[in-house]
Amino acid sequence: MNKIELYYKYLNNITETNRQGLKGDSPFGQGEIIISKSGDFKCKATGKYGSVIDFLKGFNQQMTQTGLMKVLTSELILTKPHLESMLRFVDSFKKDAARLKVAGEKLELPKEFLKSAQGYMSTRDFEYSMIDHYSPSGIPLTVSSFTLYKSLSRSIGVPRMPRKTSETVFFVENSLMAKWISKQLKLSSIPWPKEEDLLNYEYERLLKEKNVIVLYEDFNFSYSDSFFPFLEAIQDSVKSISALKYRDLTQGTSFVKWIRDPINKAKVLIKAQDCADKPLIPKDMYQKSIFSSTKEELTFAQGYSRGFFFYGMNDGNIVQSHPLDIHSVDSIERKFNVNVVAPAEENRARSAKLSPSTILNISESIANISPVTTYATLRKFISDRIYFGDNEQDIELVTLWILGSYVYQLFNAYPYLHIQGLAGSGKTTLLEIIESTSFNGALASRITSARMMKEINDTKCTLCLDEFEKSTGSQSASTTQILNAGYKKSGRYLKMMGDGEKDQFLDLYSPKVYASISAIKTDSLASRTLPIRQQKASPSIALKPWDPEDRTTRQQLTSIIEGGYAIGLYHHHYLQYLIATMPNKTLLPSGLSIEGRQKELALPILVLANFFDPSGSLEATIKNLLEAKLLPANQDSIKKIKMLTNTLKEWSTDLENLPHALDKEMVWIPNQVWNNTAILSEFDSKKVSLYNWIKTFHSDVTIESKWIPKLGKSKSSIGIPLALNINNKEIRSWLELLSFSEENKPKT
Repeated sequence: MNKIELYYKYLNNITETNRQGLKGDSPFGQGEIIISKSGDFKCKATGKYGSVIDFLKGFNQQMTQTGLMKVLTSELILTKPHLESMLRFVDSFKKDAARLKVAGEKLELPKEFLKSAQGYMSTRDFEYSMIDHYSPSGIPLTVSSFTLYKSLSRSIGVPRMPRKTSETVFFVENSLMAKWISKQLKLSSIPWPKEEDLLNYEYERLLKEKNVIVLYEDFNFSYSDSFFPFLEAIQDSVKSISALKYRDLTQGTSFVKWIRDPINKAKVLIKAQDCADKPLIPKDMYQKSIFSSTKEELTFAQGYSRGFFFYGMNDGNIVQSHPLDIHSVDSIERKFNVNVVAPAEENRARSAKLSPSTILNISESIANISPVTTYATLRKFISDRIYFGDNEQDIELVTLWILGSYVYQLFNAYPYLHIQGLAGSGKTTLLEIIESTSFNGALASRITSARMMKEINDTKCTLCLDEFEKSTGSQSASTTQILNAGYKKSGRYLKMMGDGEKDQFLDLYSPKVYASISAIKTDSLASRTLPIRQQKASPSIALKPWDPEDRTTRQQLTSIIEGGYAIGLYHHHYLQYLIATMPNKTLLPSGLSIEGRQKELALPILVLANFFDPSGSLEATIKNLLEAKLLPANQDSIKKIKMLTNTLKEWSTDLENLPHALDKEMVWIPNQVWNNTAILSEFDSKKVSLYNWIKTFHSDVTIESKWIPKLGKSKSSIGIPLALNINNKEIRSWLELLSFSEENKPKT
């Protein structure tokens, strides 16, 4: 880019001159500034003139020549439209209540503070970006970003130092934390400069005789990105140096909450004095100890860590999510600071079905692999071969559940499926389809408890148990124990070993589906399960045969499997965002809500429904299904709610002609209006019974004579509170009513 282009970011009212230069409002004072073709400037307002470096120096007086050259280079690379887009992102974020809510919860910061911070959170990896520095014309010049998993910021543009700092200066990992600490302590707080940035300023001069306090999460970054090179550069000129870990201060409490307490604000400074001027860790020692205290566990078969999703492969390696890369177990442990929990090396090929060739196919054809297409393909594949009869909507649940198995590690719990039906209804066929299309599917019948535990622990398989009533005969207690433990991510089973051997904790968390003729008899297992009812198809219903050896069938299975893995490799960030934005209370169509274990069962399915169909249509279908499956004891109440909902829908189509009256927060519907409703037919036209029926919805429902403006007379009417919620909608919204109006009073 020509040097002259840089001025478009700094000047207002720019026009081109006859000599291929520019002129515009001077940022140095009231008047005009002229820019020559070569990029030199002359300010008529102040008399200043010089090169483009001199121009930049005018806004960065403390920066070194090296720093100014870096600024010039970066600002010639970054275009004005690209930087202006950051402003739109910030504005969009401030108006997006859902993202603000998630950001506030994830970062544990007040929403109002986030609105004022000139930043935005993307749904990808919960990355937060913040505009740190603007040009005089309001164009972003420096933008820093960090994620929940990598709190150290990385910058677009060259980070700037403030012109003035307090006597005590805090240095932290990113700009958002710096802004929060400055707000709480009323002291300067700045992201620490990395080793590559140390030549941008004479830090030893700028911080001379200052108290420098570093606050950090842990040593989870390289030496050059750490604060140690910076502290080495300034240690001889500053008054004191302190470095404090957040958790050493807070004893496990969130620092952003802890620091709001006035007592703790004083504690930070006292603690800093106590540990001031301790010897710095040498580079070689730092590199040996790096990451030692922050290792996370990563499951070989399927796992999530450090903002990436991972799958184990049948060659013993591991593939990371986009940007796709393949690593050995040793390499992944070093690069991502994780401890891979994997079967013995000789057993890894058996513990994973994913092959390097499948990864290559996904990578080359990802433009044509969409979640929507994968969902539609799998759904049709199942419907062509399985008859659900009166329970045809169960196909949506089964399809979502299968594809969710490829990312089940994102959820804290994953529901089990129980396929129940008479002999010959296709239970085994459906199990075989699930085995062939799900993550690491494994089909078994009459499996021993020991074998089951080993299979789940080693492969994290989608376990498909056929003839479940037979496999749980003499071992029903131990099998149920295993299944109860493996429903949640925290589910582990202590396997007692013999003399001289160490007891083992086995990880039993994985998707599981079982088929049987009879119902689940154990309450604890039934509470972890979504039932799927199958019916025997009549001979007149044509279904495709299930033949996994058929060439066309194999091609369809390959397409479905590649689409399943693509969800984890390319879309796990958006799924995490949907999980984070799920409301605390899940309302069902009837207005009833589910909580606790029932919400655990529902959450993965609802998240997946939103993922595959953002329109909400699939979610509505799933909510109807969940209502029937999770609240069977409430079906009478649900029927009542649906009847009233249908009546309200009918009335809402012709509200102008609906006789009614408003009185404060009540709407009065004359008895005669109820005459032709389906509700009244339930009570053989007995309006007293109707009144008692409606009163079960709200204790304030009453009956008395009211003046009805549209009828011009008083009529016996049933009064219903406007705030009564029916099917997630208040009566005032159903009937488009606001509040009491003078129009409703009789005229005298």
